[in-house]
This record gives sequence, C-alpha cells and structure tokens, in this order.
Amino acid sequence: MIDRNLIKKKIRIIENLFQIPNKDGLTVPFILNAVQRRYAESMSGRDIIVKARQEGFSSLIEAQFLVDCISMENIRAVVIAHDKESTQKLFNRVRFYINNMKGAKPVLEYDSRAEISFPKTNSTFYIGTAGSKQFGRGDTIHRLHCSEVAFWETGRDILAGLMQAVPRTGQIVLESTGNGVGNFFHRRSKAALDGTGGHTLHFFPWYAHDEYDIEVPPETYFDPEDREFQQTYSLTDGQLYWYLQKMREMMDGPSDDEGYKLFLQEYPTTFDEAFKFSGGKFFSSVDRTDLSILDKRSKHERMWKLPTSGHDYSIGIDMGGGVGLDYTVIEVIDLTSGEQVLEWRSNLTQPEFIGPRVAEYGKLYNTAMLVPESNNHGALLIDYLKKNYPIHKIFRQEKIRSKGIKKSLEYGWFTSDKAKFHLCDHGRTVLGRGFKFYSRILEEELQSFEEKESMGESRAKKLSAPRGEHDDTVIAFMLALYGVSRLFTPTVIDPYAGPKEPAELSFDGALALAQSTARGKRYRPGFPLNGGFSVSGVV
Repeated sequence: MIDRNLIKKKIRIIENLFQIPNKDGLTVPFILNAVQRRYAESMSGRDIIVKARQEGFSSLIEAQFLVDCISMENIRAVVIAHDKESTQKLFNRVRFYINNMKGAKPVLEYDSRAEISFPKTNSTFYIGTAGSKQFGRGDTIHRLHCSEVAFWETGRDILAGLMQAVPRTGQIVLESTGNGVGNFFHRRSKAALDGTGGHTLHFFPWYAHDEYDIEVPPETYFDPEDREFQQTYSLTDGQLYWYLQKMREMMDGPSDDEGYKLFLQEYPTTFDEAFKFSGGKFFSSVDRTDLSILDKRSKHERMWKLPTSGHDYSIGIDMGGGVGLDYTVIEVIDLTSGEQVLEWRSNLTQPEFIGPRVAEYGKLYNTAMLVPESNNHGALLIDYLKKNYPIHKIFRQEKIRSKGIKKSLEYGWFTSDKAKFHLCDHGRTVLGRGFKFYSRILEEELQSFEEKESMGESRAKKLSAPRGEHDDTVIAFMLALYGVSRLFTPTVIDPYAGPKEPAELSFDGALALAQSTARGKRYRPGFPLNGGFSVSGVV
C-alpha cells in the first residue's frame, strides 16, 4: 500500500532540490506537469501507464527512485528500457539530477555506466536493457521501472523473472506508448482496464498534457467535424490546433492511412487508439464474439457448443513437443454454422497422448474432417490416426519431393514458409466473411501474428508470432478453416514452386465429389443447409 503522505513528501523534495533540462535546453527547477502530478497522486505500487509521447513519466519515476535511494536504507532500484540507447538516456537523467541537485550532493561509492551506489544508505540504482541481463534471478528489487515495454521483443519472458523479484512492499511501473494489439503490454493493459491482473491502469491522452496547447494563428478555420471533435473532448482552440498540426506533420497526405494510425497511437485520444497501429500485423482486424464456455472437462479444454446432428465439423491440430515450449492445440469448428466450438491447448502433454484425444473429438463431432500438421511431432499423430480413424476423413496432399517427380498422396498439412502464407491467406479470407470465434487466446495470437522479413541477404517474408510469443493456436485454427474448402480436394504442394491452386470449387461441388470418390464409401455430410455460413468459391 502506497503511503500518500510519503508521496507528497517525495514530490516536495523533487520540486525543491531537483533540476531538469527543459525542451529549450535550459536547466530549470523540476516542477511536475499536470499528468505527472495526476500519476503521482494516484499510483498504487503496481502501475501500468499507457501514454502519449513525451509526457514526462520516465523523468518523474527516475526522480522518485533516486529520492528513495538517497533517503531509504537498502533500496535496490532498477530501470530497464527496450534498447541500450534509451536505457543510457534514462540513466544519464539520473546523473543529471545528482550533478545539478541544489544543496549538498549525495555521496557516491560506485558510479559506472550501469550502476550508482550510495554508501550512506547502502542503496543501489541499476540500469539494464531488455533481454541483455537476467535481472531478478536470485536478487530482490524494491523499485522496478520498465520503460517502453510494448517494444520489448520478449516482454513476457523477461518480466516473469523481474516481477517475481519485487516484494509486495516494492514498486513496479510498466510504462509505454502503444505498439499494436496482441502483445504482452496490450494484454496487460487490457487486463488492468478490466480490473484484473493486479495492476492499476493509468491512461493519459495527449490533451491531458498542458504543453500540447499552442497559440492559434488569426483567421484559422476549423471545419464542423473538427469542432465536433473539440466539443466531445472539451478541447481549447489551442489544443485542437496543435492536434491537427501534429496530425499533418505525421501523415504523407490525406490518404496516408498507416501514417494516420501511427499518429493516433503516438498521440491517443482514447485507450483503444493507443494500440491502433498494427504495423506488420497479418490480421489487421480481429473481431471475437463473446460466448460463455459451455463445458470445461479439463484445464486445457474450452467447449462452447456440443455437436449438432447433421452439422459438419473440421478439426485443425498443431503439434508441440510437450516439454513446456510450443503448445499442442486442437481447434474444432462447425462448418455448417460457421463458428468455433471447442479448443484444447497444452504445452506439457506428450505427443503420444494426443492421438487418442484427437480421435475422440473427431468421433464426438460427427466424424469430423481432421487437418493435422505433418511436420515434426505431427508424423506420430498421423500414424495413430491412420490406424484408428476413418482414413477418408484425414486431410491429404499430393507432395513433390524433387523437381518433376510426384509422390502419392500424403496425409496432413506440411507447413513451409510458402505454404504458411497460402494457409493463412485462406483463413484470413474466411474470417473476413463472418466466421465466428470465441477464444480469447486465439484473439490474442491473431492480433500479434505478423508478417516480417527474415534475417540474411534474401530478406524473405515470413509469418510468425513476435519473438517470445506463440502462434500455435493461430496455426491450428487456420488448419481447421482450411478443411472448409479443401475437404475433399487434394492440394499439390511443390516445395520449389509453392502451393498450386486447384480449380475453384463450391461446397456443393466438393460434396458431390466426396460422395463418389471417398474410397467407395457413401458419405453424406449434410450440406447445403439454409441459413448456414457460406464460403462457396473460397480457394
């Protein structure tokens, strides 16, 4: 629990003893601005700050931590930023406070590029760069400031150790501008907004900062839309003018949609705008539907709908190794109603136990079409399914192992970089036509799933989760969706040329083909149904 009287005392010390360079380069007394004061008066000790650019939070937090190191015994303060340059700038600010402090300066025992120690209080101020050092492993941290967390490549993994090192009496501050949706900072911020996760959310829009208000030139015209925006947020003419000028500054013309989204993220008016810019995100729009879980037979399973007689189902399976790293994910979707019905996810279940579970789900959901990934551990799953599940209900492809030499049909989906684009392009199309899903985990992974250039001279494009995040749920869901239009048409995959598109085929055509070619077995899937979800023609 934060002592409010102690916070007020710290503010008095900062404003009476500390100095800071202003934006004109002049050294001036450190007088808190409006947003700094609002944060200081409402901080809880477990705080997340979602902010616009250059509102001064890092300056205040470093000053508060320095006061604690000077005035309290045995304090270990740590500040970590996303890159070395940013981290060093933060620490140089601490040195500036010390060197320009009014009155007697504190005695320093050790002063290096990464550490300052105070012998009179036995306290230490450290800095670090995200990912460069395992701060917190075996150490106690009393004051932790994580700056620009949204830009940390492995935020979740780094913070797991750091936050465990801070006792309940310590302070944790995570602050950042936004960096798209689905990443660690976005999820933590949303949890705090919802009142879960144990942190207090502090959102400060651009107009909360008193410096973003400038003189308006005579005869400036604001159109009716600008005036409506001004009225909605109770802005002064100076604030509105500053906002419109900054917007023009960051956009390459009125049609620059990416520049506009980046502007909204850098200077957000609302919480959602802070996470507007998606950058290289593959799924630019992700709309999850809320639905209560119907049944949860284990901690790994979420069931939203029981099987419906006459409906057809597809199951996508992405296999992990069961060693606590990548997840094994099973996604079950209803092709008739166009919705997700079940999800199973675990990173500790051994591969040999997955086959019986997949077969169980397949039989439960009207002998569903199974679309397992064939890479790595997927081979073990496919061997089991071929012996224990109707063979014509396992997805298969025609492979080409070397140029011009075809091999017979092989079971499962082989995921290469090129094939992943084909798979996900198809899934994105189906989602865009209104396919419903209910999983929060899937929502988070879809939001963070990105297209980026690989390292090396080729700079080839690839799809994956950000470093330190997972995309297993996305891939399993994409595999299940692929069962929609590839249910009975084998696809030729040539590793040298990429996937070859089969002829466009509607559901009616696919099912007619299925009835005559499914290994001589009469199979009536139940399509078409009136009022269902239609993806006819999706390839």
